Amino acid sequence: MIGFWKRNDTGAEDKPRASGVRKQPPLLTGRAQLSETAVVELLNRASVVRFAAGDDLLAVQSELASSYILLQSGTVRVAPAATEEAISLEVTTALNLIGAEGSGLPRFSVQAQSDGQLLLLSDAAFSQLQESTQLVLLQMAQHSAAERFLQLLDHYRRAQQRYERLSSVLFTSAADAAEAFAGSEPVQQIIARIPRLPVSSVELLNRLLDEKTTHSQIAELVRQDPSLTATLLKAINSSRYNFDQKITDLSHAVSLLGFEGVYQIIMAESMRKSLPDTDRFRVSYHRALLLSYLVFALAQASGRARPAEMATIALLHDVGRIVIELLQRQNPAFKAMIGQIHPGVVGAELLKAWQLPEPVWSSIALQHYPDFVQPRRLPAEMQDRVALLHLSAWLLDWREQGGSVDEPLFLQEYLAHVGWEGATAEQVWERKVKPLLRQRRSALPKALQQMLDDA
Repeated sequence: MIGFWKRNDTGAEDKPRASGVRKQPPLLTGRAQLSETAVVELLNRASVVRFAAGDDLLAVQSELASSYILLQSGTVRVAPAATEEAISLEVTTALNLIGAEGSGLPRFSVQAQSDGQLLLLSDAAFSQLQESTQLVLLQMAQHSAAERFLQLLDHYRRAQQRYERLSSVLFTSAADAAEAFAGSEPVQQIIARIPRLPVSSVELLNRLLDEKTTHSQIAELVRQDPSLTATLLKAINSSRYNFDQKITDLSHAVSLLGFEGVYQIIMAESMRKSLPDTDRFRVSYHRALLLSYLVFALAQASGRARPAEMATIALLHDVGRIVIELLQRQNPAFKAMIGQIHPGVVGAELLKAWQLPEPVWSSIALQHYPDFVQPRRLPAEMQDRVALLHLSAWLLDWREQGGSVDEPLFLQEYLAHVGWEGATAEQVWERKVKPLLRQRRSALPKALQQMLDDA
């Protein structure tokens, strides 16, 4: 056990007793107080360590990492090695148990802020003290730990207040900047030149988002447009899927692919007709396709949003990259500046111009906000959709990078929002997503089938 306790003198000279023997001042913290006999016993067994302002105590006295420490005078600053946050341990303030042996002191820095002195007790020396002395020292440590806890709470409260102010500023400035950029003349000119989606594709989307729509109604809608029928049957019989026999019946194809599968195929073809078929488009669309299947399963598992709507949002979430690429070609002098704009900002403006449903483009416009705000900062009607899209991107990164992905800043808050507080990526994948994907494995893209096989 490692602890810091303090003594209640202020460094003044002790007054001599009548007998001429100097009286040791009592060591106390709160209600716990050592008797004169205990103080003598303690001083006989403890090592005295003097320090000067600026000393790194752990570097100078490595045995501090496995000893009991009683701060007699001076001030030390204790901070986790990776942060500037610190707790100052002063003679006038009882602060501290900072850890137990082997549990973290080496990850702390202990910096002397003024000259002072401390007593050092090894485990062996502590165990040789009388039980009554040990008990008082432990009571002192407990009181110190309580005071330190209160100080940490105050640090947390002030940090939380700073974060809230910063988050509010970021949210407001991001929203204002996005609105101004999306409405600017260069962006609107680019959007005006991009061909709109075919009417049949937009109508199909609206039908797919209607929970009352049946498979037969979708098949009939596709059948009314020969180009949609050809696109769907060509895709389902391609090497992308692993069906044993050729699919020639449209109703059968819709049943096998499901609503989101049908729309993914139709939307892919529609976007290829509307947007430049560049390398960036193909890479972006491949990822969006995988996301759409993952977020469909996350929506099913959480019950927080309509799966077909979430699949559509994921499928279209990155379409703004094409607009940004076109803007950079048109304004090469500002290429780096334009590249800093999040695709969701201009993507939402494009989808709005295409007259897609508001929940789709509004969610896409806010998709990057989870990087710097908690879900409660988002508009209430958007929180579930944005949270699920954010979690699907995190899960896909985790799968593609073999589990080594860094945890997003507010990941736990977004997991808690959908009812999965404290869940790990592996738990979400194994318990929530994987069972649902396995139910329709044959209709999944090969990349997702491979993920299921590798898991």
